[in-house]
Amino acid sequence: MNKRTYTKDFKLYRAKKDGSGCAISFSFDPKNECVWLAGAKQAGDVFLWKNNIVMKLGLADIGELISVLERRKPFAGQENSKYKSLFHQADSHTSSLKFESNSNMSISVQMRVNKGEDNNIQHSLIMTQGESSVLLVLLKDVISKIFDW
Repeated sequence: MNKRTYTKDFKLYRAKKDGSGCAISFSFDPKNECVWLAGAKQAGDVFLWKNNIVMKLGLADIGELISVLERRKPFAGQENSKYKSLFHQADSHTSSLKFESNSNMSISVQMRVNKGEDNNIQHSLIMTQGESSVLLVLLKDVISKIFDW
């Protein structure tokens, strides 16, 4: 596989005048054959990427996102799941990604990490149709690069 370093992330910013906005970033990691999804909260005029939420998306997760982006399924995750999300569990925390298609053809993205009773972090935004199209192309390209096809 091509072990080239990729330096450009696909970032989406949703700044709010009151400073309560957020941003998300998709980063391809060819060495680990995954995409890292990070979320950062807004603080004034900047986004706090150092104190962000990070989720590792493997091939199955990427396939779920592609299925939603292509409108073949309404949300990422198991069809019979009551939470309608991708769920990852580690020793120190649980994380979930709600990624679903809306009736107006946009994509709703919600990242959540629970690190204990009073330590929940969440970032939510709506992707435009254009942003969704760009992400679809990038994720399909990631699959091709992982398999070196």
